[in-house]
Amino acid sequence: MKKYYELYSKIKSDIYNGVYKEGDKLPSKRNMTSQTGFSQITVITAYEMLEAEGFIAPRERSGYYVLRVDRLQSCRWASMLLYLPSKSTKA
Repeated sequence: MKKYYELYSKIKSDIYNGVYKEGDKLPSKRNMTSQTGFSQITVITAYEMLEAEGFIAPRERSGYYVLRVDRLQSCRWASMLLYLPSKSTKA
């Protein structure tokens, strides 16, 4: 498993499990690098993935913050629908 995906999965799990709550600030990229031992590029990539999925949002010159978890639950289910197999009309 790629390191950035490992970190992304860990933070995502922490959000769902309440380790990080709505409005909480995530550790800075430098602090996360120190805490995890991953490179700063790895941390940036993981944060960008979380941002792209709507789990966190950046605030200019402040850091990354967790979005509303209840909204994320509905987004998660909506995104899962994209991966359901469609019914084929071919016989």
